[in-house]
Amino acid sequence: MSKSQKKILIVEDDKSMQKVLSQKLSIEGYEVSVANNGQEGFDLAVDIKPDLILLDIIMPVVDGMTALDMLHNNSVTTTIPVIMLTNLDSKETVIEAQKRGAHDFLIKSNWKINDIIQRIDALLH
Repeated sequence: MSKSQKKILIVEDDKSMQKVLSQKLSIEGYEVSVANNGQEGFDLAVDIKPDLILLDIIMPVVDGMTALDMLHNNSVTTTIPVIMLTNLDSKETVIEAQKRGAHDFLIKSNWKINDIIQRIDALLH
């Protein structure tokens, strides 16, 4: 399956982060959808069944950890790989996300856009 057939859902409330990720992933050939909070992301994931989800932790309505639980406990979305994106830089947060089923964890301030593309490519290919 080529990149253009792979769907990525970005669940992020920061509009500038959404834009940067969406543009770069689209340029890389992925089909990109965006949600503004965890509830919207969960609903969209059930509807479109993306190949991968980029999930922020601190968001309005439903936070990323709760959304991760919702995704993990739903038969439609339980196998979708999730990469957590956050500014929370604590080992406890990383461990908690992994316990809840996250496949990877990136601290926003510690990575460059090409790093995330490499991680996505590695998970999807």
